[in-house]
Amino acid sequence: MYDKFLECFERGNKLIFCGNGGSAADCQHIVGEFIVKLSKLRKSLSAISLTSNNSIITAIANDIDFNSIFVRQLEGIAKPNDILIGISTSGNSQNIINAFEYANENNIYTVSVTGDTENKLTDLGKSNILIPSKNTQIIQEIYIMLFHIICEKIDEIYL
Repeated sequence: MYDKFLECFERGNKLIFCGNGGSAADCQHIVGEFIVKLSKLRKSLSAISLTSNNSIITAIANDIDFNSIFVRQLEGIAKPNDILIGISTSGNSQNIINAFEYANENNIYTVSVTGDTENKLTDLGKSNILIPSKNTQIIQEIYIMLFHIICEKIDEIYL
């Protein structure tokens, strides 16, 4: 994933993260590492979490449908060759599945981050990060570590 993310930044595209519950919070955490810094100050990198704006999320959920909360945001901000990262420990969150379907139809590269169970998201992801566990907290701890490693390697390029 490191190479794919680096290419994305070098093209002037962005990383877009989505997830629910604890994964939503982790999306915001990971985006913070790209925008601000991991351990050393470097230029800000283009990343956004679709879980960050409560007004937008609740308006979409109320006025349209909860399963559209990520698709509707992608319609407004995503461009071809951006990368959508969907974090779902089960891999079966319908709002993320809908976002991946939209992304795949609009030339947005998709990366799923899930546990090791069979799930719908890995069928839709162009790349998949499968964490070898069925335990939610273990899955979350491992993918945070993986994203920290990726960010650290990217930091080395942009320092």
